[in-house]
Formats: sequence, C-alpha cells, structure tokens
Amino acid sequence: MRTLLVYASLAIATQTIYSANAQGVFDRGGALSIDKPLNKGGSLSVDKPLDKGGGLSVDKPFDKGGGLSIYKPFDGHGEIDKLIAGLTLRPCALTFNTVVEGVGLYTGQRGFTAAGSERQFDDARNALIVTGLYTSGDLAGVSIRYCRLTGSGFTYDRDKVCLNSSVGNDPYTLAHTLAHEMFHVMQMRISGTDKFKCAYAQAAIKCGGCVDRRNALEIPAYEFEERAEPALNYYYHLWSGLFGSYTVVNNTPTPKCKTPGKASVTGLKLTDECGQVSPIEFLLDGRIKATALNMTGRPIKEQNQIVWDNSSIWTHATAVKSSAR
Repeated sequence: MRTLLVYASLAIATQTIYSANAQGVFDRGGALSIDKPLNKGGSLSVDKPLDKGGGLSVDKPFDKGGGLSIYKPFDGHGEIDKLIAGLTLRPCALTFNTVVEGVGLYTGQRGFTAAGSERQFDDARNALIVTGLYTSGDLAGVSIRYCRLTGSGFTYDRDKVCLNSSVGNDPYTLAHTLAHEMFHVMQMRISGTDKFKCAYAQAAIKCGGCVDRRNALEIPAYEFEERAEPALNYYYHLWSGLFGSYTVVNNTPTPKCKTPGKASVTGLKLTDECGQVSPIEFLLDGRIKATALNMTGRPIKEQNQIVWDNSSIWTHATAVKSSAR
C-alpha cells in the first residue's frame, strides 16, 4: 500500500541507480544516498551491497539477524498483536476502509483496464516466481486489477490487489509494485483478514493516517521490496536467464562431492551441485557472490553460463536442452 509520492521517490532513486555508467550495475551514477532505496544512508561496499554490513543470510533477510525466514516475516515484527490488543476485532476491522478512503488511497472504483492487462499481470506473476520471491502457491487465487488509486498499489481485501494503471507502463515497475502488495496478501492470509485490517487501521491512526514507511505494517513490506529489487533488476534489465537450474562442469582436480547434481539460482538464494545453500549478494560490477560458500561468479548471458572463481562453470539447463536438439 504505497503512496505515489513515496513511489515517485523510489522510482527516481531506481533510475539513478540503474542509469548507464561504467561504475557498476547497481550504483552506476555514484554513491547511494539516504533517499535511495538500497542503503538508507549506509555506505555500500562492493562485497556487501545489500546487507548494510549486518550479515544478512537467506534465512534472516528482514530483521538484521533475528531469525525471520524469507517467506514468513509477514507479521510486521509482532506489531499486529500489539496493535489490536484490547480491541474488538470485527468493529475495529471495519475502520480499515474508513481510514484508507479518508487519506484518499482507494476510491473503490475500478479503473480503465486496457486489452492485454491480464497478460501484463501474468508476466509479473511469472517474474516473481522465477526470481524465487514468491511461489506459485503464494500467487494462486490472487485477483489483480487496475483501480482508481492515489497510490501505486493497494491490497484492499483478502487476495484482492488493486494497482494504479500507471505502473503497467513498465514491466519492472509492475512486478516491483506487485511484490510489495503480495507481501500484504501474505500478511492478511497469515494473520487473518479482520486481524490484519484492524491492525493496519490502528497503525495508520497512530501515524496520522499514514500508509507509507511510517506505518508499522508497511515497514517489513518496504524491507521486502528493497530485497526484491536486485533480483527483479537482474530479471528485467540484465539477464532473466540467471534464475533456474544449471548443469555443472567442475574443473578442480577433486570433485567437491561424491554425487554432484544440478545447481540452481532462485531469487536471493543459490544451491550448488552438492546441495549446499547460500544467500546471494549482487555486486556492483555485475557479479554475484555466494556468501556462505565464499565464491564469486560472473554471469555470461551470451553463453547462458556462470563462471565461478573456483573454476566451476555452470550452464543453464535450458541452454543444455536446446543444444542437445
């Protein structure tokens, strides 16, 4: 649930980060500032562009080390139970629409839906699945439509997402916005519809009607969004083929494991041919680093490969199949 003002700031920052410049893939324009979406004021290094120095792992991406998993940080760090303490749930939940309509976020009116919108939505869903940010099960049953919004997106009921038609002008922006709204879908599913609506309304009231980062239930959604950015950038702007399964050629004298299998890259997680799992960092020069395995690789789009600094070469499984025909 994101206001256009907040989203506009994010879009400007994203443009700055991805503007063409030889400095690197993710800053390409200079030092990231507090107004830009990846570092919030912290100096990013080439080896630690996403964790702000805090050592995030694939199992602890949202709470800077406290143990939330990538798919279950949806309770807003325990805020939901705090916000609804002592309240009667159903009457409180009914204030949700009053609050969001009061700030002009959602009018309840369906916006113009152009021909081909369903294909746009399907493409965005596919991007979220391929990058590993959500599963097909997470997205199953979720209704997406264009609505008249002052914000870029709004999850107005269980499994019901409204998007501002303006986000459909760019596939990356559409997927990026849907990633944020799907976070609220998961919040609502896990906590329960009335419980979430009551808590969200109370959080908005506490911050003067805010539906941006000041809202306690928006904080983890924006954190998820920031984590999603590098994977979606790679998918849309660099090489969508980075994600998926790989066959492995290991040129080292001794195999790493007795029965090597396929490797894979899924979102911000990598699994090597021995089944070892590591979080991924997207480095500023376009390489990726498997932090838990202490290896760095350079994706080569033209050859459908990742060439690693330990002499392993991973070839994307789809390329292997096509060459065998």
